Amino acid sequence: MKVCGIKFLGEIRPGSRGTKIIFMHPKSLHGVLAELCSHPKS
Repeated sequence: MKVCGIKFLGEIRPGSRGTKIIFMHPKSLHGVLAELCSHPKS
């Protein structure tokens, strides 16, 4: 996504219940703050 010009807020970090999360900067998404979440394998 960095290749497409998406800027991220910080690095990938641990979220709740074993997830990994990162936020995309609102300036990259026309004012919308978005979170990407990766769930652990069951």
